Amino acid sequence: MTLVVILISLAVALQSIEHILLQRKLRDLDPWGSGQAGDGLYLALQWLRLAAALAAGISQHWAPTVVMAVATYLTAVRHRGTFNGGSDTVTIHVLIALGTSQIWPQLEIHALIYIAVFASLSYFAAGVAKLFSVSWRSGAALSQFLLFSNAAFPNRFTAAVRRRPDITRKWSWVAMGWEILFPLALFFPAAAWIFLVSGVAFHLLNFYFFGLNRFFWAWLATYPAIALVSQQKLFL
Repeated sequence: MTLVVILISLAVALQSIEHILLQRKLRDLDPWGSGQAGDGLYLALQWLRLAAALAAGISQHWAPTVVMAVATYLTAVRHRGTFNGGSDTVTIHVLIALGTSQIWPQLEIHALIYIAVFASLSYFAAGVAKLFSVSWRSGAALSQFLLFSNAAFPNRFTAAVRRRPDITRKWSWVAMGWEILFPLALFFPAAAWIFLVSGVAFHLLNFYFFGLNRFFWAWLATYPAIALVSQQKLFL
């Protein structure tokens, strides 16, 4: 659980810094107020969240974890939903499970199982959703994401995607298969290491091609729980 605390605290700290740096650009989205008052409230929330993340990484007391969870939820409310998709959802779920285990230590194993199952099912659900999408099965969805991503990547890759649409079709099926089969990591230790190592590569590629930096840290924080559940065979 200690490694989960450190990783999720790092994720929240980086998220807070990101929000602080983007504060001026996001000024118009503030439903709590207008002008400097609203900006100040939002900025104070981010500094509070950053301080809690730093404290949680040092003390591992339940209070900083609860502050992180509440501040992350309020940040999502401010943006009328999650700021960066599923990564915010994962962060909140991990923090709730973590805070529960810190307040009631006897529930630590249950919290770890919850984190592991939630993360694994998030991959599975994403894979199933893609499988039922014609654009994903054909590779068209991945092509569109790659060609019109906000993240920068080599021009020669863009040209390759346009010349060889079969490339994205093959990788779409690889991604779908990997996501759907991910829950096997919970039952087989050997499979767990394969999925976790490939998962790091998967999220790094998503960061490189799509700029999804938050996804890397949010899901990485769940990996120690997945590894522990698998190694100790808590489902068998």
